[in-house]
Amino acid sequence: MTHCLSEPRIFADWRAEVQRADSLFHPAAFFMSHDELRVVNQCALCQSKGLTPGQLLAWNVHQSAQIIREVRPDAEIWVWSDMFDPQHNAVDQYYAVNGSLRARGRGWTRG
Repeated sequence: MTHCLSEPRIFADWRAEVQRADSLFHPAAFFMSHDELRVVNQCALCQSKGLTPGQLLAWNVHQSAQIIREVRPDAEIWVWSDMFDPQHNAVDQYYAVNGSLRARGRGWTRG
């Protein structure tokens, strides 16, 4: 991922991408590449949300998945696990992440 997790434009672009993929391929699943994020929570927009990097990532994933659900409610949604796994990258000190990626506090929950 090479963009700010909070930038509104990414969601508009993502919606257009999901709609285009759906119209061309009508896939059974969509794969979100929330993977190997090296810089998180560095800009004022992200910091203004008052979330940890882990919570910010969870918020972004939830928003992205919601777009898929709106376009294709029956599609599966896949994502790499490394950024959510405390045995992998969901740790306190990860590259240039400003804060912790560990799941704590006001995180996103399944549902």
